[in-house]
Amino acid sequence: MGLLYLMGHPTPNPRTLFANNEAGLALDVEAAYLRGWIYQDSAGATVAAAAGDPVGLILDTAKGGLDQLGGDLVSNGTFASDTVWTKGANWTIGSGVATKTGGAANNLTQTITSTAGLWYRITMDVTRTAGTLTVSLGTSGTTYAMSASGSYTFYILAGSSTQTLTLAGDSSFAGTVDNVTARLVPGNHAYQTTSGSRPALARTPDGGRRNVLTFSEDFSNAVWTSLLGPVKSVNSPVLTIEDNDSGSFEGVRYSGTSVSGVAYTMSVSIKKTTGALSSYPLVQFSASSTSRGVIIDTTNGTIASVGSPTSTSITTDPRDSDYWRVSVTQTSDGTSFAFDLFPAGSTNGTTTSVSAVGTATFARPQLETGSSATAYQKVGLTSDVTESGKRDCWGLLFDGSDDSLQTSEISFNTWTQTTRRNLLTNTESFSISPWVRSNSTATDNSVATLDPLGTNTACKFIDDAVNATHHMYQPFTLTANTTYTYSIYAKAAERSWIALGTDNQTTEVVFFDIQNGVVGNQGSGYTGTITSVGNGWYRCSVVFNSTTATAANYWQVALATGNGTILFTGTGTSGVYLWGAQLEAGTLTDYQRVGTDKMTVMAGVRKLSDAATGMLVELSANMFSNNGTFNLYGTTTPTWESSCRGTADTGTNVTNSSPSTSVLSVQSSIGGDSHVLRRNGSVVDSDTGDLGSGNFGNYALYIGRRGGSSLPFNGLIYTLIVRGATTPTGTIADFERNLLRLRAGLGPF
Repeated sequence: MGLLYLMGHPTPNPRTLFANNEAGLALDVEAAYLRGWIYQDSAGATVAAAAGDPVGLILDTAKGGLDQLGGDLVSNGTFASDTVWTKGANWTIGSGVATKTGGAANNLTQTITSTAGLWYRITMDVTRTAGTLTVSLGTSGTTYAMSASGSYTFYILAGSSTQTLTLAGDSSFAGTVDNVTARLVPGNHAYQTTSGSRPALARTPDGGRRNVLTFSEDFSNAVWTSLLGPVKSVNSPVLTIEDNDSGSFEGVRYSGTSVSGVAYTMSVSIKKTTGALSSYPLVQFSASSTSRGVIIDTTNGTIASVGSPTSTSITTDPRDSDYWRVSVTQTSDGTSFAFDLFPAGSTNGTTTSVSAVGTATFARPQLETGSSATAYQKVGLTSDVTESGKRDCWGLLFDGSDDSLQTSEISFNTWTQTTRRNLLTNTESFSISPWVRSNSTATDNSVATLDPLGTNTACKFIDDAVNATHHMYQPFTLTANTTYTYSIYAKAAERSWIALGTDNQTTEVVFFDIQNGVVGNQGSGYTGTITSVGNGWYRCSVVFNSTTATAANYWQVALATGNGTILFTGTGTSGVYLWGAQLEAGTLTDYQRVGTDKMTVMAGVRKLSDAATGMLVELSANMFSNNGTFNLYGTTTPTWESSCRGTADTGTNVTNSSPSTSVLSVQSSIGGDSHVLRRNGSVVDSDTGDLGSGNFGNYALYIGRRGGSSLPFNGLIYTLIVRGATTPTGTIADFERNLLRLRAGLGPF
């Protein structure tokens, strides 16, 4: 399941969006569930395997999850020698294990090359005779306690300060440890350390849940209360009731809340019988001051009204020909409802009291909004709904009270790999600081051509109409006697030559023909290379060695009119396209984005209630208190709304009443003053208001509640993708059609 869907079209893999390791995350709940990458606890000790299980950790699939584990960072994890590890009192190493005796609380530690804020998979074998062993990585990170023997695998969020792997044995712990490993799990994983605030793993059918009842095949559950006497027989998944009292009913009732003015339809299957009184069970629905019900002749399949319901129907149950399917519709004028099942009524349908023995068998009860009964859905817990012939859709159910997840801080405004190589910042946003432009202009997010990744993040770099050098640069400080490489992607437009160099524009510069892919003049000690990357784009690079450590140096890119000509009179309209600047120590490596003012958010969600505003996802604890943020949330209006903020904010919205399922997509550009909201494949709102300046900041993502403490979301999240980059409209549409809507159980759009 989850490989091929519509007409054989392959399901898009969120990982393919994150070329060049852009910052963000992808929560694909179904894919994570099928891979066993959802856990009941935040340490990942217990897999969430069934609907209703709490979710304390779900792995980000954007970076490949467990398929892309880093190498083992632990040295001598098999304790083959008494080396590397620092042993506290009561710890010894020998015979291929580390051993602790009781009597005092002490640690076994090793410093490893981990990074604060990233996740690591820790494994070990523990043989315990007493006490508890706890593992942690750094300070203020997550911890896990082991109080039994076993082979353990769990996930640790590395804390701040020195990255020390600590095995802490309490004063009672006595036992051995062996086969310790620690490997990076790439990605920004979502977690919840408070057990009572974890969303539930949920299963719903294509099209979503309609049956508002729970435990629809478990009549022994407390939601079904005895009414007017004891229930004689309850057998799940059917209910058999015998009435042998005189002058009263014996039955069951399911009570709940309703919305005034809304039509509800109750339906239930009643077994066909022969005989007198057993042929006339009563089903009754009350969502107003008057009960509305029907008495059924289970021999002939006819019904008699009680209390004049809006409409009634009886047909053979399509799931089982031994049953009649009966429905009653009523419009609520109150705030509650009662769903009653009785074994016997009157043969003439005019009385609701009987003084005789009767038996009836009921199955598959359903209550739904609307004026007619639809196909039966089996409901166990709120988080477990199935329907015969319908595909299961897996999501995270947030209860609208205190459920939430969050990530650790995501580096949208620094770098996106574990180790930073690119020494520049704002490497795709040339119109903002710290880039300095001289006799030139830079327009980011050009729509005239796509960047090398196929997105609209290229910059148009244009000369001014003056006689001068037309260049831009970013200041930096050199380290003496160090090899550096500067590179940038360039594509010809009105001009076809550029020059890359340092402060001295005469001797410390290399020229590039970006129309024909040729290196031109090179200053002494400066070596240029040019490589085609397709669609007219070239990666131009220069290697040089610094001879002095000079502050306030810069590396520049300049427009040229030919090989060696950097001084000329511009037209004010002529230029080239640029993208992806990089400065690094050493030789040329893969491009590494640093800083982004672009954001793409895609989500497949089901909003269950409009009673309160609920935060679906937000970058930072409150975007209106921080610059470089965004959010997406549902309101009581009712709408879906999204806001974005650089140093100023703007927003978009679309009307949408609950309960309903939506595929939502948001594209934001701070520098481009653009914020676009899509719902179910179409643009529904856009705003070009001033977003100020700057990049998206380094904050945690909060999912399901603002800052993990307010505005709780009531609904399901099937898929959530957050990417710190612009995504082509065609790619968004592909993900909407072939991943998000299918995961959420929506039909085609």
